Amino acid sequence: MSDCALFQNVSGYRTHQISFSVFGRMQQIVDDILPVKSGRNFRVLYTTYLHVYNKYASLAPYPVSYQHFMKYMHSLQIHHGELFGTCPHCLQKKEMDQLPNNGFTLEEASEFYDLLRHARYFPLQLNCYHLQKSHPGEGQMIITMDFTKIDLVNHYFQDLVVCITKKPPGQNIQQFYLHFLGQKREKNDVHFTLWVWKYLQQNNYFVGTTSIKLWTDGGPRHFKTSSHIYFLSHFQADIGIPFTYNFFASYHGSSVCDAVAAQAKEKIKEWMAENRDTIHSNTVLAEIIGKLTGHYPIVLPALERYSIVAINT
Repeated sequence: MSDCALFQNVSGYRTHQISFSVFGRMQQIVDDILPVKSGRNFRVLYTTYLHVYNKYASLAPYPVSYQHFMKYMHSLQIHHGELFGTCPHCLQKKEMDQLPNNGFTLEEASEFYDLLRHARYFPLQLNCYHLQKSHPGEGQMIITMDFTKIDLVNHYFQDLVVCITKKPPGQNIQQFYLHFLGQKREKNDVHFTLWVWKYLQQNNYFVGTTSIKLWTDGGPRHFKTSSHIYFLSHFQADIGIPFTYNFFASYHGSSVCDAVAAQAKEKIKEWMAENRDTIHSNTVLAEIIGKLTGHYPIVLPALERYSIVAINT
């Protein structure tokens, strides 16, 4: 029994026994496909269960049956949303789909083409992301970054969540989560992001890595900036490892970082309820988050803001 996991459905019915490794892999893949939204305790499903299972089965080395997969899915808190969610581009395309093609002006036809490309592109991009994370090549490192704001009484902390999946040469796939916790009311700007890259370099996180695939949203203050991209172009030369930088499509940037942030925030809420107090330092935050398996908090000092020369693009 020690090498098996028992899981229950919503009603508490005890179901099938599967090995911890298979069950843990299923949990990881489902977290990637259906992440928990940051600050919430549920997932939103915009497609069918069968579609999710087929995607899971294509990524898992030893997939469980559809029946056992569904028993696990029923144990989760899942809300069913509309297919296109809240993406304004997808919603606009949905509206334009109802119009006759011959009723478009040239400008509307051009706009519809852009919307069509967006609707077709983002599912392919997400599939590519999940495949990279599930099957990294030898020496590859997949890095997913996203900021989450930890709101407390009268103040807040910024947490840059860095999810790393890598396959060192001759070793198994490794996955872990880093939380870079800023000082009270620290800005989530490009200075924060650059400090994190330098920390990763100085602490030898890239040893044994031959290529890096980076995934972020299009955050205009910290990720999708000319300063950040210019820094990375020099940074990859400094560490001798080529980068491939991918931005998630607008309004479709949900990733494993959302699930990781939700776990951390739930742990913080539990601590505050037990201690009947708020949190006043990122050091205390680090102690709380560090109790989660696979989560490693790093406390940032007060960051020095220096002049960054604007780069014309």
